[in-house]
Amino acid sequence: MKSIIEKIKEIRQQKAYSQEYMATRLQMEQVGYGLIENGKRKLKYETLEQIALIFEINVIDIITYPKKYIDADSLVFESNGTEKVTVMFEVSAKNRERLINIVLNDKLKN
Repeated sequence: MKSIIEKIKEIRQQKAYSQEYMATRLQMEQVGYGLIENGKRKLKYETLEQIALIFEINVIDIITYPKKYIDADSLVFESNGTEKVTVMFEVSAKNRERLINIVLNDKLKN
């Protein structure tokens, strides 16, 4: 299992953010941010919250990365017993149409 620090580094690289960019956004020196990513400086929860804001994701999504946490409160139950769920998929352009067809075809059958 990857540590939170490893996940932060992976997300940062996926977003093509440099350590310098992160440090600037966190109002710290690049060396200080580098120490956090290298595990030589303790990551405070407040800093983790700021990192999540920079990444535009929730803290829980950093912790569960690459999986996404779905909050039970985000489920909407209808009076007829059905429920609405918002799900986000990350797919290649090649598979995007295929996924849309799967979702829409299933919806049309009901």
